[in-house]
Amino acid sequence: LAFSGMRVGEISAPFRYRGGYSIIQLLALEPERIKSFAEAREQLRADYIQSHHTQAIADWLEQAKKHYKIRISL
Repeated sequence: LAFSGMRVGEISAPFRYRGGYSIIQLLALEPERIKSFAEAREQLRADYIQSHHTQAIADWLEQAKKHYKIRISL
């Protein structure tokens, strides 16, 4: 990773990110800790909804493929 081994205040060298380049500055370093359920609740909820939404779309598409003839013309 571009930021591994950095010290507070340091600026990274440019690195490729999402089709472009980025640099980062490490402003603070906090010790690792486990979030409480209350702190993690919204992210857990969003992750749960996203995973079920993705699965529901995949299931629907599989059913549609079984019932309908699909033809792609280029």
